[in-house]
Amino acid sequence: MIEFTEKKVVIPTIENTIDDIYLMIAVYVLKKVEPSKELHNLTRTSIYDILTNDERHQLYETANNELKKNTIKVVFNILDDSHLLKQLEAIKSYPNDFEVTLPSMKSEYDAWTKQITTKGI
Repeated sequence: MIEFTEKKVVIPTIENTIDDIYLMIAVYVLKKVEPSKELHNLTRTSIYDILTNDERHQLYETANNELKKNTIKVVFNILDDSHLLKQLEAIKSYPNDFEVTLPSMKSEYDAWTKQITTKGI
């Protein structure tokens, strides 16, 4: 069992969010990748500001190689209108098992119309 004792705040990139998720898994869960710089901080500095483009892409490749050596399943619970819906191909490019769940129904307050809207089943 994996124990998390320390709070970690990692602000991912927008265009490579899936790669950032897998990088966090390789660094913090599997503990197989050691970046040269800390990815987490409590000041909410984003990965954009912590790593250069080349450093990020090298770490993504390293994470992908480490995932090939492990048998894990990653479950993505993607909410309605999430930008991750546009990154599903990135999920497919990784070597591990995965599952994507999407909402079948939701109800939420719309501040613009001041009404509750329900969508789905």
